[in-house]
Amino acid sequence: MEGLSVLNGRYRILRMIQAGTGEEIQHLGKPGCCRFCGCTEPGRFRTVAHTFPEALGNRWVVSDDECDDCNQRFSVYDDALASALRPFLTLGGTAGKSGVPQTGRSAGKSVIRHARVDGRRQIFIKSNNVTPQDQVQFAPDGRHLRIAFPVEGIKFRPRRAYKALSKIGLSLLPTDLLSQYSQLLAWLQTPDDQIEFPVLEVGLSFGSIGNAPPVVCAVLLQRAEPADPIPHLYLLFCAGSVCAQIALMSDNLEDHLPPTEMGSIKVDWSLVLGPNQEIRLNYGNPRPFNWTAQETKPQPVESFVFDFDTVTTIGKFTPRLRREIDDER
Repeated sequence: MEGLSVLNGRYRILRMIQAGTGEEIQHLGKPGCCRFCGCTEPGRFRTVAHTFPEALGNRWVVSDDECDDCNQRFSVYDDALASALRPFLTLGGTAGKSGVPQTGRSAGKSVIRHARVDGRRQIFIKSNNVTPQDQVQFAPDGRHLRIAFPVEGIKFRPRRAYKALSKIGLSLLPTDLLSQYSQLLAWLQTPDDQIEFPVLEVGLSFGSIGNAPPVVCAVLLQRAEPADPIPHLYLLFCAGSVCAQIALMSDNLEDHLPPTEMGSIKVDWSLVLGPNQEIRLNYGNPRPFNWTAQETKPQPVESFVFDFDTVTTIGKFTPRLRREIDDER
């Protein structure tokens, strides 16, 4: 896949890491020197540093060049990203250190829980103070059923979640390019920085919600032509049913870029899985979000719609975004 053109040839794949259930652990980076802070003390590399957040299901990709101090510092970023994506983790049965997280409180507006009964996955959804007429609709043909249910507004810190994605991108960066991203590396060292950004754009897209296989994938795209008015590096990170994408902020490789509206760059990405590449996980068109806020915000999904065909017994979840976040697009 490396070298393959993307976005009508404007980007090429610089590096791609993909892993899933049953695969061996992949080690990234050279041990002994932290790529984020430069630490070389032998005793400061005892913790297993997951390249992608463990809470997002990553069991297979670790960084040997991330020291214990940076790993501890970055853990708050990973927690923020996991909180932002909590509903998808619950529906997908994605297990972190403490198992599959529950979304919402039992006494709250709604709660979503995942369980395994006799080896089979089950999803429990409960909505309080909502009438069935507001939630359930049958199509005129009597065959198609639609159920809408609210999702608890789990709080997360958008800027910290953005830093989690930036850290993933820097983990994949070839060492000869690290010097071009010194300011981004320094920015990661301060969880609560005071730098003012009008926009920190994150694109989110979704596929096979609730049915995506356990898989993580990170793709680092590099601009094909230096003069092209697009960011030099662009990251795609997929975990189960969610694909996030951001531009990595270099020291000066974007100086020629004009101001652009959010959503000007959109990569429609798919994962191909299986021994014979028989499974395709399509994420579709990404939706832009501004994750510049330092203060807590509710996670992006206001509700899910479940469409069910009573004849084929095939169902599909579709997220509905919160109005205040959707209006920022």
